[in-house]
Amino acid sequence: MKPAFSQVAAVQRTAHKTDRAGSRIQHWAIGSIVPTCNSSEQLRMILGFLSLSRFAFGVVTTLIVLAILLNGFAVAQTTSPDDNTAITKTALDYIEGWYEGDGARMERALHPELAKRMISTDPKTGRSQFNHMGAMALVQRTRDGGGKKTPPDRQLKEVTILDRFNNAAVVKIVASDWIDYLEMAKVSGDWKIINVLWELKPRPENK
Repeated sequence: MKPAFSQVAAVQRTAHKTDRAGSRIQHWAIGSIVPTCNSSEQLRMILGFLSLSRFAFGVVTTLIVLAILLNGFAVAQTTSPDDNTAITKTALDYIEGWYEGDGARMERALHPELAKRMISTDPKTGRSQFNHMGAMALVQRTRDGGGKKTPPDRQLKEVTILDRFNNAAVVKIVASDWIDYLEMAKVSGDWKIINVLWELKPRPENK
C-alpha cells in the first residue's frame, strides 16, 4: 500500500500561505507530522486524534455553559417568596401602624438609624426645603395619633415591591395623601426600613 502523503502535503502547502508571524510555527508542527505518515492507517489515527480533540472541546464548552446556568439559578434562589411576604408585612406594620396610632408596630418596622426625608416647596418663596425625621420622632408622632385623623374609608395602603436583590429591597406605598418610597434591608433575618423618601399628593382643587 502506498503512503498517503497527498492529503498531508496539501495541508502543508496551505500552511505556507499563512501570515509571516505564524508560518514557522505551523510549518514546524506539520513538518513533524509528515514523516510519521507512512501509511493510511497512521493518517486515520491522526484524523481520529483531531476528532477526539474537537469532542473534548465540545464537552468543556458544555460544562462551562452549565456552570454559568447553575450559578444564575443559585443567585435566583437568594430571593425567595418568603422574603416578599416578610417585606410586605414590614411595609404594612409601617403604614397600618401609622393609621392606627400603634407605636409598637411602627417601631418594629423601622431600623433605629432610619431617615425619613422629603423635599417640599415654600409657597411664599417658591424655594425648596429639606425635611428630615428620625426613627424615634416618627414612632412618637405615631403614638400621638397623627394617623388617626385620616378617616378609615380614606386609609389607602397600596404596597408594591419595586425591586429586590439579596438583602436589599425598594417598596412603594400609595397612602391617603402621600406616596412613600421605602428602602429596606434584611437585618439579622428581619426586614427593616432604612430610609423613606416621600412626597405629598397634589391637593384636589375646590370646585
